[in-house]
Amino acid sequence: MHTKKLSRLMLAASLAAPAMVFMPMGAEAGTTANISVANMYLWRGLDVSASDAQVSGTLQYNADSGFYVGGWASSTWAGAGYELDLYGGYAGTAGDFKYDISYWEYLYPEAGFVPDDDVGLGDTDASDLVLSIGYDMFTAAAYINMDSDIDDDIYYTLGASMGKFGVTFGFWTRDDGDDAGETTGDEYSHITLSYNPIETLTFKASMASSDDGSTEEDPLVQVSYTWGFDL
Repeated sequence: MHTKKLSRLMLAASLAAPAMVFMPMGAEAGTTANISVANMYLWRGLDVSASDAQVSGTLQYNADSGFYVGGWASSTWAGAGYELDLYGGYAGTAGDFKYDISYWEYLYPEAGFVPDDDVGLGDTDASDLVLSIGYDMFTAAAYINMDSDIDDDIYYTLGASMGKFGVTFGFWTRDDGDDAGETTGDEYSHITLSYNPIETLTFKASMASSDDGSTEEDPLVQVSYTWGFDL
């Protein structure tokens, strides 16, 4: 079933790239890069490329101290041309726990508008402070919106991995004011299952739901292949 038009809630969901994919959490020092191809841009349970194929890539430098900086680019984002994300952060350990804090700026140089929505995208329309913690096979993260032009919201994820399998549950309630000045909440959540038969090949199946019914009613399936490089 086709996706209905992006609501304001879905726009807020779609402004950012898959930040947690590239956080190192103990990565070795040096410069790394990767290139990935996929049948769609699947992000937080949404197909934000209108089922178009996606080509993306990352360039990242990791310091011995735990600090890192990098950039991520994607060929397509529905209604906004290509996407470029710049980020920096610090990852470390405390006993058996791993933690990570980073700041992400999401850029859409070709963006002019989102169809049927009154919120335009520009070069600096979205940014997140991302906090994450991991223990054994479990991870948890919070994506805190830092842009004053977008309604305040925090997106949360809970994840677990075991061997070649993984699962992520993501959710948030975005507070917004209605015409009468009262605060309302739009709830959105998704669950995504992943399978890596080999390190470079990933299969994902995802199902999302929202209060306004603007998400896919059928599960989305993404297939991606990634080439990694040490520079």
